[in-house]
Amino acid sequence: MKNIHLRGARQLPQKRPGPVRRFVAGALAAALCVSSLQISAAVSLTQWGATALTYSLNFSELTQAPGESVGGSQQAAATIGSASAGSTTGLLGRGSAGASVEIPATGVSLPVLRARAESTMDDLFVSGAALGLQAYQFTGADATTLSLDVNLEGTVARSAESSDLTGLEVSVWIMSANAPVVFPAEPVTVTELVAQIIAEAISDPTGPFNPIITKLSWDAASTGTGIINRNGTLDFLLNNGDEFYLMAALSAGADGVGASALSWSTLTMAFDTTALQAASTVPLPPGVWLFATGLLGLLGAAKRRKA
Repeated sequence: MKNIHLRGARQLPQKRPGPVRRFVAGALAAALCVSSLQISAAVSLTQWGATALTYSLNFSELTQAPGESVGGSQQAAATIGSASAGSTTGLLGRGSAGASVEIPATGVSLPVLRARAESTMDDLFVSGAALGLQAYQFTGADATTLSLDVNLEGTVARSAESSDLTGLEVSVWIMSANAPVVFPAEPVTVTELVAQIIAEAISDPTGPFNPIITKLSWDAASTGTGIINRNGTLDFLLNNGDEFYLMAALSAGADGVGASALSWSTLTMAFDTTALQAASTVPLPPGVWLFATGLLGLLGAAKRRKA
């Protein structure tokens, strides 16, 4: 397990919605459903993996407590924190958080993501976050429209001291593997790979270097409070032999005494068709690498420095 230190005071979110670039903070249950004829986990693509992390921010002191991260590139599962209330893993007794990612070896190996966070202090934001990346090859007919159904389930409770950072947030990207993105010759973490992809997309959003085919984003404010059950669909066109990446990010965030965002045991996954070719996770290579950074670094919300 590696410690994560994210650089701080100038880049910390404030307890007001305006200047905050929303980090994927949320208790999400994501059922990712691909409706197509034939999909299999791509053998030629090797960039896939899972990571889970916890971290906390102190709004009053403008400081960030070191977080912890587990998982890595070409790892099929990652879990951090505890499902029981009152866990202090990585949060110095100020709250509790946890996250879990699994890339199953059956079906089309869609990432399964869970997260939770509970705050016990007014000016402290705690979060459990997860990231899953998987590669696929489409073997159906040319000009076929695929649909990815995303389902978010969980519960959110805000206190009088909570900001709109308390809640559930999710981002899902479909990215072409044929776009001219330079993949590093040496193995890198999934987080670093995704940071590179997003940087390319931001620098040239309409150009040939943007690998993002389509994306879905829900922030904590729009997701709301109470019992959450939200659905969305991503549609995209593929030809036979096309390779693509599916990346899903989620977290649970909470600030304010008694605030919580939970989705630890409500994740389900379902397909709307049985016409799916069986797929498996790409075989684990001899070398396995741990993540050295967190999702904040991935999304550009904070710069990284190695522990």
